[in-house]
Amino acid sequence: MPGMVVGELLAFLLKNIPEAFQLKVKNVCIGLGYTAVQLENGYLGLSATTPSELNYECCNLRVESGRLAGNLLFDLARLSGSWLQGECIVGLAAMNAASQMLFERRSGVYKISTGNLTSELRVKAGDVVVMVGNMKPIASFLENVAGQLHILERRPSFRGEGILPDTACEEYLPKADVAIITATALVNGSIDRLLELAGSAREVALVGPTAPITPEPLFKRGVTLVGGVRILDPDQTLRVVMEGGGTRKLREVCQLINIRPEEGK
Repeated sequence: MPGMVVGELLAFLLKNIPEAFQLKVKNVCIGLGYTAVQLENGYLGLSATTPSELNYECCNLRVESGRLAGNLLFDLARLSGSWLQGECIVGLAAMNAASQMLFERRSGVYKISTGNLTSELRVKAGDVVVMVGNMKPIASFLENVAGQLHILERRPSFRGEGILPDTACEEYLPKADVAIITATALVNGSIDRLLELAGSAREVALVGPTAPITPEPLFKRGVTLVGGVRILDPDQTLRVVMEGGGTRKLREVCQLINIRPEEGK
C-alpha cells in the first residue's frame, strides 16, 4: 500500500459512512488533470491524475477500463492501496466521493473557511517555509511573507530557477516552521515520509482537490490545515474533468474550503 496514511483514511471512511461503500459507481473518468468517480446518488470525488508519472502501455492505462462503472464503491476505493498508480488514482477519487458525502454530517466538528488557502496560512515573519509541489499562486503569496521559501518539485518541467527536486525534502522539511504539501503526495506514495519529515513544523498544510475533506486521520498525523474542494455541481465537475480541465476550471464548479480541527479536538 502506498503509505499508511491512505489506509487510515479509507478505514476512517469505512467506519463512519459504511453505507456509502455499498452504493454503485455511476461514472468514472480519468481526465488529463483529474480523475473523477461519481456515485449513483450523484456524489463525486476527485484525485489528481498525474499523467507524467503514469505507466502507460501503448495507449492503455493499467486499470480495468470498461469495467469500472457499475462496481460497488468499495471495490474501487480499495484500489487506493495499489502500487499501480492508475489504480491508486481511481481508488483515491472513489474514497473522496465518500468523503464528500460524510462532510455534510461532520462539518460541525471542523473549523471551516472558504477561499484561497493563503488566507488561512499561519506564516510569521522569519519563518522557514518549505513547499512540496510548485503551486505557483501560493508561492507568489509566500515570497512576500516568508523569511525563507524553499520550493521542491518532482516534475522537471515545473522547476525553474531556485526550485529543487522533491528528493531535497530529506534536507529541508526538518528545518521548516511551515510545510505546505501537495495532496498529490497521496497518489505517489510519498505522504507518510513527508509528514514524518515535517514533524517539527508549527503549521503543516495539505493542499489540492485530491485532499479528503473529512481529514481526521491527517490531523492525527500532524496536519494542521487541509485545503480541499467541496463539489457543488457534480455533473458539471464531471464534465470539466471529461473535457481535460484543471484546477482553474474546477474552481468554477467547486468551492475552495480550508479545514482545521476545532480547538481542543
